[in-house]
Amino acid sequence: MNEFEAQAKRVAALLDRAGAGGDPKSTEQVLLPELISALDVMWTEKAAYLQLTEEALQATRLLGDSASAAREVLRGYLVNQFFDRLLLTVSWNAGVELAKFLIDGSELEKLGSRGPRILCSMHLSRYLLMGAYLHAVSPFEIAFLKARQDVMEQEGGRDKLLSDGEREKLLSRAIYTTDRASPLLISRVVRAGGFVSMPVDHVHTAGQVDTISFFGSAMHVNLGAAWIAQRAGVPLVPIGLVPNGDRLALRVLDDILPGDDPTRTMQEVYSAFEGLLRDCPSGWGRWFTAFADDRELELRPRLRQANQMIWDAVLRYQGNGA
Repeated sequence: MNEFEAQAKRVAALLDRAGAGGDPKSTEQVLLPELISALDVMWTEKAAYLQLTEEALQATRLLGDSASAAREVLRGYLVNQFFDRLLLTVSWNAGVELAKFLIDGSELEKLGSRGPRILCSMHLSRYLLMGAYLHAVSPFEIAFLKARQDVMEQEGGRDKLLSDGEREKLLSRAIYTTDRASPLLISRVVRAGGFVSMPVDHVHTAGQVDTISFFGSAMHVNLGAAWIAQRAGVPLVPIGLVPNGDRLALRVLDDILPGDDPTRTMQEVYSAFEGLLRDCPSGWGRWFTAFADDRELELRPRLRQANQMIWDAVLRYQGNGA
């Protein structure tokens, strides 16, 4: 067994322990550091990710030591992409309990009196746990827009302890940008009084793209959220998790009313997120996509491939008592 497979087996064993329904505090404080140690060996794109992340952080001038901050961003990326994603895959309920333990969601009450909204998110700290938290505790229905199906929806990947009804309920709340009808599906949800959570920091060629100012530099963004909100007649609400002592606080920001100019609307959305990131710049795992150049465009597919290799390897061993 080579080193990659040995570490995949180790990660699978840690996930089995985390998914066994133990103490969420132990999962976060004991198992998570062990898993990150294993992933540091397995993940093949660390050098390129760190270089582009450090350059983006230098451009913002938010931090003096951008190299140290880039390592913090990398750690958060590994936590999101592997620990949180795989935990929710192998044991949805364990992931939800961890989310409840970590997240102070008191600001969620702000949404209850506002009516239907498009919730704009970014790939901030523990964004997958935020989605699980919203799914589990929100008093209103929320549909979730995703770029594509991933390991969480793959046949055999989903938590086998879920009933067919629970599994179907989870999958039914997903809307994929790869579906050409996704704008219509989103409009139907909000016009029926529901909420849709959309990540705005994923630039895909299928949508309308324009340039805005982000921390003083030009950045390419999709205009889809603004375009859909304007046509559905609903506001956009930026949301995200920020550090709050040993926990994370769910921040629900002010409504942004969509105007006739979707670029201007998205500028308002990103300006709101600038406020969150000034307090915790290391919380965004996609700094490598900011101020895009050819290196970033070349790195994206490599990241997807590297991530998929780890997901597949870990799930081969998961549940085997490794």
